[in-house]
Amino acid sequence: MVPCCTPYLKEMNQATFGDKELLTVGETWGATPEIAKLYSDPNGQELSMVFQFEHICLQYQEGQPKWQYQKELNVGKLKEIFQQMADRVGS
Repeated sequence: MVPCCTPYLKEMNQATFGDKELLTVGETWGATPEIAKLYSDPNGQELSMVFQFEHICLQYQEGQPKWQYQKELNVGKLKEIFQQMADRVGS
């Protein structure tokens, strides 16, 4: 499945920075590793790389406002999330 913003990213790339030697980064809240690969595929003419935000939710507490988060960070889980993304998307 092609992400819904792919046509817009391609259009933006072609109309602005696509012919220049630039590094482009997209913030992709909720993007799966597979979609992140599509956005950052060098042949796709979209972005150079993406940030994925799954790790942001590690300290959220069910039913609480987002600023009332758990004080302790599960560092092992944080490393696991980053490693999974690196393994599935590649470098």
